[in-house]
Amino acid sequence: MDDEPTTPDKDRCRVSFDKGSTADGDAPARPGLAGRRAKPNLAADGSPMPPPPKSVRNAVLALGVSALAALIAALTLFGEKDWLLRTYVKNNPDPGKKNHQSLAKLQDAADKAPSTSLVVTIVLVVALGLAAWGVWRGRHWARWTVIGLWVLATFTSTFAGFTYLIAIASNEPLAFKIPSFISAAALIAAVALVSIRRSVAYFMLTRPPRPGAVAGAPRRGGLFGPRPARPGFAAPGSATRGATATKTARDGTAREGAERSRAKQRASTESVAKGAELARARAKASKSRRSGV
Repeated sequence: MDDEPTTPDKDRCRVSFDKGSTADGDAPARPGLAGRRAKPNLAADGSPMPPPPKSVRNAVLALGVSALAALIAALTLFGEKDWLLRTYVKNNPDPGKKNHQSLAKLQDAADKAPSTSLVVTIVLVVALGLAAWGVWRGRHWARWTVIGLWVLATFTSTFAGFTYLIAIASNEPLAFKIPSFISAAALIAAVALVSIRRSVAYFMLTRPPRPGAVAGAPRRGGLFGPRPARPGFAAPGSATRGATATKTARDGTAREGAERSRAKQRASTESVAKGAELARARAKASKSRRSGV
């Protein structure tokens, strides 16, 4: 049986599908997710970003630990509703006083507190995740985002705030206060790690230039960044050269002073010799006059 002869239409369809086009060969097919390349991480001047330093990597790890521990602390509250109710009853003012609430309202508040805390914690976890992404990519706003999240968590009594760092000594359940303590400590560690000099230098690589800035002019550093040398002051790298130059100048001054002292000594000796010779001459002249008389 003879092979089926190929037709130009079949060949055209085969070629069009091999090239990734539609059956008509008009529009190319869209590449899949596997064919897309990740957006390169570039500095402000367009050059590729260097690998993040160890302090930045540790800051990302600390942010992840803080988010995970805060989520665990929020989930443990669902099993601590009795403790929440006892706490509300203990802090409830006496009957007849202002802000006194009934037991039914306190029970309802204890039932709703875990859900409210979980929602707030999820928002915190998302914010910490975005901050961790910015820190890893070296975004110039990431450092202030981490600091702002810590301040916001502290003043809103979120599990990652400073309040839960000192609450480790309270009588709260261990299942709740241990993860909340870890979350607060990890966030403080992240704030410290993104504020050291090496991390600040990494973040400054993506800081856009100021409007109207002169090309090639030195950039202004951050609050915790290294300061540029001011006019009239030596740069940090020239400390050794400055010390050597100072020592050389001091040695030259000492030699010059010693030479001046020796010159004064010689001049004094010559003056004394001339005075003695003049005195002897006067004595001889006086003796000759007396003998002549």
